[in-house]
Amino acid sequence: MGWLMIVVDQRTDSEKLLELLHLAEQEQLDYKSESNVEKGKHRLDFVKDAVAMSNRPDGGYILMGVTDDGHPCQRRGTCDRRKDFDGANLGSIIRAYVDGEVRVVTQWHELDDHEVLLIYVHGHRDGLPLPMTSIGQFKDSEGRDRVVFHEGQIYVREGAGNVPLRHAHWSAVLAAHDELVRASATATIEGVLRQLTLPTVATTGLPPLVMDMELETFGEAVARNLEADKDIALRQFARQAEQEITASEGFTDALDRLTLLILLILQSIYFERDDVARVALNHLFRSHQRLGTSRADAQVRLEIITRIYVLGSLVVRLERWDWIRELVLRPINSPDYPDFVYSSWIRQGQVMASRSGLFPEDAGTGMMISLARALMQREPPLRPDVSSSSLPEPEHLDDRDILLNSLCQFDLLYCVVVAADSKEKWDAYPACSAFKQERVASAANLLARDSNVQQSLLPTATEAEIATALRDVFEVAQKESFRTGGGWWGLPVSVENLVTRAGIARSV
Repeated sequence: MGWLMIVVDQRTDSEKLLELLHLAEQEQLDYKSESNVEKGKHRLDFVKDAVAMSNRPDGGYILMGVTDDGHPCQRRGTCDRRKDFDGANLGSIIRAYVDGEVRVVTQWHELDDHEVLLIYVHGHRDGLPLPMTSIGQFKDSEGRDRVVFHEGQIYVREGAGNVPLRHAHWSAVLAAHDELVRASATATIEGVLRQLTLPTVATTGLPPLVMDMELETFGEAVARNLEADKDIALRQFARQAEQEITASEGFTDALDRLTLLILLILQSIYFERDDVARVALNHLFRSHQRLGTSRADAQVRLEIITRIYVLGSLVVRLERWDWIRELVLRPINSPDYPDFVYSSWIRQGQVMASRSGLFPEDAGTGMMISLARALMQREPPLRPDVSSSSLPEPEHLDDRDILLNSLCQFDLLYCVVVAADSKEKWDAYPACSAFKQERVASAANLLARDSNVQQSLLPTATEAEIATALRDVFEVAQKESFRTGGGWWGLPVSVENLVTRAGIARSV
């Protein structure tokens, strides 16, 4: 395993555990071979690990019962006092050595005959690192005093270990605090912008679309332009965003606003402005096409494709099945091999991310879904139809989680569309295989049973072609699930019935 991207999204479910086990120890991921916080060295080492992890902006994960190379090693039943490892108890242990709050969430998992404790340590709400407020000292087996940490020391994660804070760490450690300061300053700037744009609004009745607007304010401006049936500003902004995505260090701001523009148009069906959404999506695709082969370009591609998943999840929730084709069927040449054409820019983005070492090839592409869900969790405007109050806490995700489920369903349907309708090589990869099969069940059932959905999603495909595509995608997903430890078991009854009715050989 190499040093690969980790998605810190606060989740502690079984699917998150499998995702993490594909990764090497790093700044936001630590493996411990046993679950032990007994008094003495084990407790002090845990405190030091947790505080160092919390001093990173997003916090991170500690996995107990896992070897340094990511293999579960603690036999099931080894820990007979699991209540000692709940978040409240671990938090109280840590607070004895720091003057501040360290929030901890835990969940036990059983993998075959092993048990693993998945711990998420939150970053600090104020973005400021915590120093140790008392000495961490114990007596070794020979009665000698040993010190794990001293009062006043500040530890941070560096690579796979904990180190005292150095000058070089400050910019990373204070990133969250700096973001809070920027947010406060932005709120002031927002007020000024509103005042400056009042004359424009008074004259035209429409607010301008400004890249520096907060995402929520930008969304309000888009909605006002849509309500007025004026799309000139929307088209102009989409063109501007294309340039910003490939020419600016702050490309994610342009990406988020262009994504939100498309989201709001698709959500507001009664405005009938799909043509503007297509124009904006074309600008997004062109910015993707202009990227090169560097690791930085792969990162931009990954951010773009993450937003395509965000768009796809909304399309699924709105049941706008025709738009899945708009989002995914965009053939694109490989930057490395010009004669090779990917059926979809999604797959090209995934492959380039893997080749650049951003996540594990194939086994790690489930991280596309994790990245998209983390983005929507963090930015409520990018899920305009889903309120924060309707979302479960990240540590309590279940099969009803609407964001995760709609992302998995989009991924499944993207693969089916490519398999059934692509004129290029059938090379889509079901990233949803890293999650439970239950998450895609409703979309698979709809496509297998509803002729209207079939016509909307695959208007030129025969029933046999749809059955074959569904069967093939499930076959790949099941194989990948067996390889990575996921939970796929084969064809749902509805899909099996479609395969039988179409006279297609059942291969799963």
